[in-house]
Amino acid sequence: MTKNELIKTVQGRFRIYPAKDIAVACNSLFEMMTDALKRGERIEIRGFGVFSVRSRREKTAKNPQNGRLVQVPPQRVPFFKMALEVRKGLLNHDDV
Repeated sequence: MTKNELIKTVQGRFRIYPAKDIAVACNSLFEMMTDALKRGERIEIRGFGVFSVRSRREKTAKNPQNGRLVQVPPQRVPFFKMALEVRKGLLNHDDV
């Protein structure tokens, strides 16, 4: 689902709000989430999942184009862990 599809879906459920207002709300939400992750904060949305930032150590990797070893610097990467309810819905059964 793209952001435009999300906005159209939300607007279909809440017809009293114009799509422009829903787009502003979605963009604001995504900006706030991005800013929180940049600050290293954890975002927990009950019943959906947790967004966090994890640190990766420096490592040596191989360049696939020429086979040479290169140093990959340490970096912070986004991480998402889905809630059990979402996982159960994706697997379509309860033995998770």
